Amino acid sequence: MRIILKDEEPVCQPPRRLAFTERQEVNKQIEEWLNEGIIRPSSAEYASPIVMVKKKKMDLRECALTTEN
Repeated sequence: MRIILKDEEPVCQPPRRLAFTERQEVNKQIEEWLNEGIIRPSSAEYASPIVMVKKKKMDLRECALTTEN
């Protein structure tokens, strides 16, 4: 898929800090998604940082932060 933009300047955001347990959960989930073919490695200039959100049962959920600071 290719999207042609009028303004091709990538938005740069620093990575968000994650606690060790959150980082472990993110790595586990990414590995699972890669193995299932849900996601694939990318070398794109655009990316959204990952943030962890607690669900009602206190489980963690990965979310992409898609807003610009």
